[in-house]
Amino acid sequence: TIRFYTNWMRNFPQDLTYKKNIYIYNLTSDFVANSGRTIKENVVSERVEEDEGLEKSTFKEIDLQFMPEGGYMVSELKSKIAFKALDERGMGLLVQGKIYNMQNVAVANFKSQNNGMGSFDFIPQSMQRYSAKLDLPIGTSASYKMPEVRSSGTILKVTNDFNLDSIYVELMPSSNFLSKKGPFYIIGHSRGVVCFGAVITAENNPKKFVIPRSAFPTGIARITVLDPEKNIVNERMIFTDHRDNLNISLVLSVSSFKTGDTMSLEINVKTKDGNPVKSSMSVSVTDDARLANPPNHNNNILSTLLLTSELRGFVEEPEDYLKTDSITWIQRENLLLTQGWISHNTNQLFSENALVVRYPAEKEFEIKGSVVNGFDKPVVDAHVSLFSDKPFLMMEAITNKAGRFSFKGFQPSDSAKYLIRTKNSRGKTSNISLKPDFFDFPTFENNSKNHIGRSINLPEPAKELINDYNGKLVQSKEEGFLLKEVIITATKIISGSRNLNGTGNADLILDKKDFEFVGRMTLGGLLQEKIKGFRVGVFPPTQNQFTNFNRVAPQSSYPQHRTYLIIEKELRLVIDGIDISSYYENIGGGSNWYEFMKYYMDNLKAEDILGLEMMYNSKYNHTYRFRHLNSGQLMLNPTLMDWVFVEITTKSGKGLFLHKDPAVAVYKTLPVIYPKIFSQPEYRFNRSNGINSNATLFWDPNVTSDTFGKAKVSFSSGLKPGIYTVIVEGANMNGLVGYQKSKIIIE
Repeated sequence: TIRFYTNWMRNFPQDLTYKKNIYIYNLTSDFVANSGRTIKENVVSERVEEDEGLEKSTFKEIDLQFMPEGGYMVSELKSKIAFKALDERGMGLLVQGKIYNMQNVAVANFKSQNNGMGSFDFIPQSMQRYSAKLDLPIGTSASYKMPEVRSSGTILKVTNDFNLDSIYVELMPSSNFLSKKGPFYIIGHSRGVVCFGAVITAENNPKKFVIPRSAFPTGIARITVLDPEKNIVNERMIFTDHRDNLNISLVLSVSSFKTGDTMSLEINVKTKDGNPVKSSMSVSVTDDARLANPPNHNNNILSTLLLTSELRGFVEEPEDYLKTDSITWIQRENLLLTQGWISHNTNQLFSENALVVRYPAEKEFEIKGSVVNGFDKPVVDAHVSLFSDKPFLMMEAITNKAGRFSFKGFQPSDSAKYLIRTKNSRGKTSNISLKPDFFDFPTFENNSKNHIGRSINLPEPAKELINDYNGKLVQSKEEGFLLKEVIITATKIISGSRNLNGTGNADLILDKKDFEFVGRMTLGGLLQEKIKGFRVGVFPPTQNQFTNFNRVAPQSSYPQHRTYLIIEKELRLVIDGIDISSYYENIGGGSNWYEFMKYYMDNLKAEDILGLEMMYNSKYNHTYRFRHLNSGQLMLNPTLMDWVFVEITTKSGKGLFLHKDPAVAVYKTLPVIYPKIFSQPEYRFNRSNGINSNATLFWDPNVTSDTFGKAKVSFSSGLKPGIYTVIVEGANMNGLVGYQKSKIIIE
């Protein structure tokens, strides 16, 4: 999973960050043979269509959820109930069934319309609980609980029909609804901006409002009802389409093309009013015959920005929801009713200062931080100096009343290091500490669906190429002989290492490249991430802690104590050639040893480490055993009790002494990438056999239209007749986006 986000986006839920899942498969002959079926842990299951259009699935479970419009059901009030059915792969499933009350009497029917989604009207009764049962083949059954019915409350009904220019909102309270003191609020908001607002007094009769669609921009908006304490009581998501996106049209140089021709494509970009506009676009041309999934239902810039970025969960065929017909409008309404509930911090709607901005927007490259005294109070008028030798840079700054400093107005260099020093207004460094604002990498939840269960449909040309690749061990007339694969490995060398075996001789070696993107991670965090089996445990281990159960727990006089382990061996740190245990007076055991080790685990940072070498097996750790273990430890049987040694080489060469000058800091920038011109791939065709193994014939992500809204690209067609898909998408400087897809037939 690759995620893209700005610093500002980190103030909001991770669902709002853009991500792309990339699936990697082993293209074996068995995989190709099973193409078109669902690959599920070595089991291939088929999906068969029933005569009545319902899918018969071999999957064990169906996830069926019901979501009342506005949030919940209230007894005696008519509600719209949306639902969605998912199979084990998380894909929509066509289902139908009935709703039953506590007396097992069917009171309503439901049937999904598209991608497992649908809706129906329902009036729940008081003192009742409801369940849903699916119509499944004979011999199988499934029952699902409906949401609980509240005895009092409000129902939000929103009518956003296809042929209307206004949105009709109705708030219906229950007959026994007890109004709270103060007004209720109805807020219509989109993209963090309030577009409509109304204040009402809660009464036991419906309240109706009409909101013109022109009040909202194109895309998703929300209708939210709040009580006098400004708590959300109802919410509903809607979609508005003013058809004001960029209008992109494609014009071919000639009406028809043949194989091997050079194709010229003119792109025209205009606004809704027909005015030409300068814009930046990406253009791709693909051969449908060579794609496992031709780009008919893929996500695009419109569906991402206007739809899926606001929804939770995976949206199937998002491009289809942007069509402008009445059927799509209903299907999109079902999508918003099911995947469109997102809670909000309602204070943001009423106060400009309610949002606590932990991560400010980065308008330019800036190195900033604070200077504090021994009591962690800001130091005013402190002098802060910034130095860099590659490239050469020297700057000065003075802290403000909050003790903050900032350096900006210079061009950052890729992977540059800056030295920062500070002094107080009297030129002294005593009782003063420098705290730069280092970038801390966010932690994202891994909620991506497992690739197991995905259905992969390989086209016949792709199958031929894969089978040819897997079986091609014969002489090639044009390319010579296919040589056997040669794997070249190189030993990592740690400069300045004091490895007793010689640098590079270890079971595991980590160098500065392994620490490049871990930021200011501690040594403990680094070992946790990079070394499998690193943990806190008890040593010597008890019987049930052995990974090899043929062993017997050692019965020795060596005291058991809490410590750091790698698998079942106790970890010994050797920093710049010095075994840190030699500085511990109570090596006999106890919790003090763990605290002693923890100090180094917490205070030694990855940015201070040049290299790390682990000696686990006897091939490498025997030299360390004789150098650093005492006679009593050496007498123990290493097959029952043993140590693993980690040799750490620091950049300063004095890693054992971790006390640093608090008035000095080293700031390392993140890798900097400047806008570049992408190299256009040169797609070569094997003209001897007429095969083009590339699905993508042309791709250019930096096509810019001129002031007349025009741009031109050219590319070569393949050597076989077929259908090609041209996709153009982009935006202008005013934030308007556009998307166009067209088909080209090669004869």
